[in-house]
Amino acid sequence: MTSPHASHPQVMARPACTPAAIRAVLAANADAEVLRRYDDELDAAFEQAREHDDLTPLLETVRRWWFEADAWRDPDAQREFLARIEKYQNEGPPPPRKPHEQRRDSRTVQRLKHVPMGVGRFSSADI
Repeated sequence: MTSPHASHPQVMARPACTPAAIRAVLAANADAEVLRRYDDELDAAFEQAREHDDLTPLLETVRRWWFEADAWRDPDAQREFLARIEKYQNEGPPPPRKPHEQRRDSRTVQRLKHVPMGVGRFSSADI
């Protein structure tokens, strides 16, 4: 089930790293199950922090969910990301990238194509 706003996705500003800001992004764009998990984990982190007089579990939970909320602030990008992950799980990872030296050489050629002729030390015969 999706939130009522999911039919009209909106790209939101990056949220503050606070429980309320994170919840606002999730409530606007994530589905009910994600929001329920957030609330449950946040409640558990509050309890653990109170029991042990240590804010570390709470801070870690808020920080982890901040990354999740940041991903959900652009619902279309989030769906594309999840589809790509599912594809990798079903079909395997994408092929490896070119070795570093080949990438650098191809970028150099691309940069040279954008340099006007006669500028710098190179001429059209050098390309």
